[in-house]
Amino acid sequence: MSDYDILDCGERPSPFGTVVLLRIHRRDMVKMSWAELAGVVQGLYPGRWAMQMIPPKALTMDQANKYHVFVFPGSFQPGCLDLGA
Repeated sequence: MSDYDILDCGERPSPFGTVVLLRIHRRDMVKMSWAELAGVVQGLYPGRWAMQMIPPKALTMDQANKYHVFVFPGSFQPGCLDLGA
């Protein structure tokens, strides 16, 4: 994980229970693929569901290749969010 800067912003309440907010970027600031980002998150929180947040355009700050990911509690059941169901 030395190729990445990972900021654990701590726990936050959400409608899905308490989630952990992560801010992740590569040290070389190159864009990450979905698979690469998923690998970083699963390396930190194996077996947990997570969601990348994409804000409305008016709130978007596209100045760096940083990714904001919410990691759900281990007991989280995705229900209709599980695209494989």
